Amino acid sequence: EHESNCAVRDGRWKLVSRHPGRWELYDMAADRTELRDVAAANPGQAARMAAAHAEWSNDLGIRKWEDLIAMPQAGRFRAWQEDEAERQRRTDSSRLDQ
Repeated sequence: EHESNCAVRDGRWKLVSRHPGRWELYDMAADRTELRDVAAANPGQAARMAAAHAEWSNDLGIRKWEDLIAMPQAGRFRAWQEDEAERQRRTDSSRLDQ
């Protein structure tokens, strides 16, 4: 995840989205240079990986690029501070559970 560009790996599969585009699926065993998007031929695999990315980004509280660039500079910093504080609470909580 970088400026709303996303990638997910699952074995031989790599799912990529270049902001603001759609998801593309590549079979890295057959196409290491990512020239042939096989998402249309493998919609189930693409959907599972996209759902896994959505769950991961939601769990981490990743904000959409459009939302961040629309914030005034001070608001971006405040949002970052809130995200960091939430991550620290989760880390502290998980340590207590161990």
